[in-house]
Amino acid sequence: MEAGNIRVDMFEQLLLADLVIADISVHNANVFYELGIRHALRARQTILIRAKVSKPRAERTAEDDVPFDLKTDRYLEYDHTNPKGSLAELMTALTDTRQGQRADSPVFLSLPSLAEQERSRLSPVPPDFAEEAEQAAALGDVAYLGLLAAEAAGFTWEVEGWRKIGKALFDISAWPAARRTLERIRDVDRNDLEANLWLGTVYQRLNKLTESDQALDRVLENPVANRRHLSEAWALRGSNEKVQWVQSWASVGPAERGAAALRSPFLLAAFKSYEKAFSQDLNSFYPGLVALSLLTIRKDLIERHPEIWTEEFATEAEEIVARAKLEHDHAALTGAVRLALEADQNSEWFAMSWADYQFLIAAKPGMAVAAYRKALGTRKQFHSASARRQLEVFADLDLKADRIKECLAMFATTDQAPASQPMPHLVVFTGHMVDEPGRTPPRFPEACVDAARAEIRARLQRLAPSFGIAAAASGGDLLFHEVCAELGIATDICLVMPPQHFVNESVVKAGDAWVERYWALIRVSQRDNRFVQLSERTDLPGWLKRKRGYEIWNRANLWMLERALSKAPERLTVMALWDGEAGDGPGGTGDLLARGGELGATPSVISTGAICARD
Repeated sequence: MEAGNIRVDMFEQLLLADLVIADISVHNANVFYELGIRHALRARQTILIRAKVSKPRAERTAEDDVPFDLKTDRYLEYDHTNPKGSLAELMTALTDTRQGQRADSPVFLSLPSLAEQERSRLSPVPPDFAEEAEQAAALGDVAYLGLLAAEAAGFTWEVEGWRKIGKALFDISAWPAARRTLERIRDVDRNDLEANLWLGTVYQRLNKLTESDQALDRVLENPVANRRHLSEAWALRGSNEKVQWVQSWASVGPAERGAAALRSPFLLAAFKSYEKAFSQDLNSFYPGLVALSLLTIRKDLIERHPEIWTEEFATEAEEIVARAKLEHDHAALTGAVRLALEADQNSEWFAMSWADYQFLIAAKPGMAVAAYRKALGTRKQFHSASARRQLEVFADLDLKADRIKECLAMFATTDQAPASQPMPHLVVFTGHMVDEPGRTPPRFPEACVDAARAEIRARLQRLAPSFGIAAAASGGDLLFHEVCAELGIATDICLVMPPQHFVNESVVKAGDAWVERYWALIRVSQRDNRFVQLSERTDLPGWLKRKRGYEIWNRANLWMLERALSKAPERLTVMALWDGEAGDGPGGTGDLLARGGELGATPSVISTGAICARD
């Protein structure tokens, strides 16, 4: 319904649509023009279909044949008098095409060096979405970021929205949430370079090294990957090998640890991967720095355990040559890394990386300590955590004894406290409001409140959750919070809008008694820091108003579920006080149950019809 030129939307969809189906049954010039545009813009996921020609071959004209330029292309034929008969074949074609990665554009097949346009340049996210994402990232609000990622789905700019959210979650080390968001991008484009690079780290942090290597292989095997992409991929591959190297000796006793570390093949493998990453992009100092660190460790361990080093050589002459090469490589890498660091002093990584470099090469230990002190003043959490992990490797192997304790001590008062443990069981509650007087048919009348309260108590006693989340509407929500308080179960009150507006929307119609109970609970939750408000708004932000069939109450449901997931529950249940029918408007109890099911939550439904009949 929006004003404007239809061609703008047409071109946008031909570029951004994940899948395009072109029916080439008749010689419609518009269809072939648009198909040509699609083939010129996107390398894959364009399906051709065509009605079978029923005329005998002798009677066919040029109009009955596929145009010459498309004669060699595959297309699905269907009977135009019974198209339903080809439905199964069409579904198979759609599924195979979406899951496959084969190029189908004759343009890209004929010009293999041609690269597709980057979607980010052609489908930018709306400015107000970007602002919301930046606000959530600044607060480190994992649930809010997860909500924005879910809400971006369905827009033409969804991939770039997910990219922005995924990067924000990555930067605050919210690994499970980052994984969910970045995998959305990969589901659209399996070979997306940035998503696979980030997933390489995310999977590693989640101890999924095989998945990490697979994501990195997709980058290393991608023909359009440039030197920067390849450098990052090799560095992350080296990081995985480094993790395996540490695991190979971490459980060994202190006396044998150094020997086990030197013997592990992962030490040399990790060094070579990082060295290859540095050689791909000499302007990228980080992989060179880690390669230098690993080579320094190897060199120091060889000095401590010469008997292990000499096992590799048949003669003393071979050992002398190898030692000379080791010294030469260490000196060359030291100089190259210094040059790369000095050439990129504006990098956000520079201060911490310079401190790491001083730790490795400074003649006086105090120079390294001073460098860490300066770097930690403006660090990001991810940067400092990475530096600390590297120092801990030296400490565990008892290397750089003249400086390791002082340098590690610099992190003691600046790093954040360890993340809280996952919750064993969390319940998100949703339920009907108490009926207004005279509602027909009744859904949750006042007469059933006591029975509902008793059933909620019984369910909670059986489930024994460690935490609960709900809004604060009259009826089910308030009953849930009150019963949880009686049972000693902590709960968060989550309101999508300010409490003074929420009470008018969702409590006032039930009467003064419910309003008093509402404000009593709000005061207690605010006192105990158990009150959470999403926004000062009472409606959807401008960018989200274009999403059809989506209202502020849908947003409230999604947000509560994302908040539950951000607490990393080992078990998630959605408890619903529900009549089993569609709600009076969007975003009701059934909506939250359905969305919870999509996220793997277990439903626990209390039927208002059953308890009212029983009462």
